[in-house]
Amino acid sequence: MHKKNLKKQLEEQIHEEMLLRAKLEKLEYTSENQKKTMDHLNRKLTSLEAKRQALIAEKQQLQKQLRCEEMLMQQVKAAKTELADYKFKIITLIDSEKEPLIDIQKENEEQLKMLGQQEKELVSLRAERDYFKNRYNQIMKTRIMDWIGKYWRIRKKLRSKK
Repeated sequence: MHKKNLKKQLEEQIHEEMLLRAKLEKLEYTSENQKKTMDHLNRKLTSLEAKRQALIAEKQQLQKQLRCEEMLMQQVKAAKTELADYKFKIITLIDSEKEPLIDIQKENEEQLKMLGQQEKELVSLRAERDYFKNRYNQIMKTRIMDWIGKYWRIRKKLRSKK
């Protein structure tokens, strides 16, 4: 019986060993699959980490650009405010200087009217001067002709007396 027990134990141990070997192979297979999965996940993690770093750098750059744009917007607002102040000051100045400018414009218009009248008078005076000048020239030509005629008569008389 002892032999039977031993045989039975041996069979049980062989059976257990086979089970353990099968489990061991299964565990090795599972372990290898898990190693492959771990390697794949590590590569993916490395890739994602690189993307994360790139995204962080891009985010920092965009934040820097956003700050610059905000500063620019503040400068634009300040410039608009300053321009509005200058516009108000200019309008106030123009309103305060409006009456003197209107007076100067009226005076300028009066002077232009007077200048137009003086030009008309000057034109009429020139026409009158031209008329008298032409008249004088006609009279002088007539007198010169008379003198020339008298000269030639006197000369003729003097020659004939000789």
